Amino acid sequence: MADRIARIDRFCQESVRNRSELDVAVALRNPDPSDRHRLASLGVDELVLVESPPEDVIDLVPLDQRTRSQSTQRLLNGATSPR
Repeated sequence: MADRIARIDRFCQESVRNRSELDVAVALRNPDPSDRHRLASLGVDELVLVESPPEDVIDLVPLDQRTRSQSTQRLLNGATSPR
């Protein structure tokens, strides 16, 4: 994460912007309350809490809809995006 924050700092310098004009928000897969000190030291303003998607796409599709749409079938068969 530090490398990404450093990249933001570099972009600000290159575009003659003040980093303090930005709000930096991050999302972590498995955040821990102790992360807040490290994030604050990096200049992170906000931690966004979201639930990670399931590892298996089939868990995203309700059971009663699994056979209803062709898009769903393509996803279940490994397509990366609906047509």
